[in-house]
Amino acid sequence: MVGIYKITNLITNDCYVGKSKHIEKRWKEHFCRGYGAIHSKQFQTDIEEYGINGFSFRVIEECEEHELQEREKYWIERLKPKYNTVMVGHPVSQETRQKISRKLTGRTLSKEHVEKIRNGIRSRNMIIPQTNAGHRKRVAMQAEIIMEFESVKALAEYLDVDASTVTKALKRQGKVKGKKVWYVV
Repeated sequence: MVGIYKITNLITNDCYVGKSKHIEKRWKEHFCRGYGAIHSKQFQTDIEEYGINGFSFRVIEECEEHELQEREKYWIERLKPKYNTVMVGHPVSQETRQKISRKLTGRTLSKEHVEKIRNGIRSRNMIIPQTNAGHRKRVAMQAEIIMEFESVKALAEYLDVDASTVTKALKRQGKVKGKKVWYVV
C-alpha cells in the first residue's frame, strides 16, 4: 500500500506523519530498528519510554507514488506533528546534488570532527544494535504463533540455519524458511 500514515503517542497525543511506498512495513521499522531517531530525538525517547503499545498507527490517505511528497507536505502542514522535526521541502535537483558533491570532494576532516562522527555512530549503535558477534538482541518469528528468542543465534539454531541468514532477513524485513522475523524492542 502506498500512502501517508500517522503514528500517535497514546499517552502524550504527539504524532508523526510520514509517507511510504510500503506502509505495511513502515510500522515495524519505526519500532524495530530505532527508526524514530532519524526523525526526532523526542520521538525515539518516547518510543523507548512507552514502547510499541504506547502508540497507534493508522493510514490517513492512500495515494499514487508520484503524489507522496505533495500529500505528506499537506498533512504535515494540516496536523503540525510534534515529532516531524525535519519538515518536507522540495526535491533537490541532480544539478544541485552534483554541485554539493564537487564541493565536498577531496575535503579532509579534522581529528576532532572524525572523533565526533565516531562517537555519534557509537551512540547510534547503542539505540540500534548492530549484528556483530557479542551483541544480544531479542528477535521474534511468526509462523502459526509468534515466538521470541533471546538472540539471533538462538533463532538461527531453532530454524537450523546460519545466523548470517537470519541477520540478512532482519535487515531486509524478510523471511527465513517462510517465517517472518523481526527485532523485538
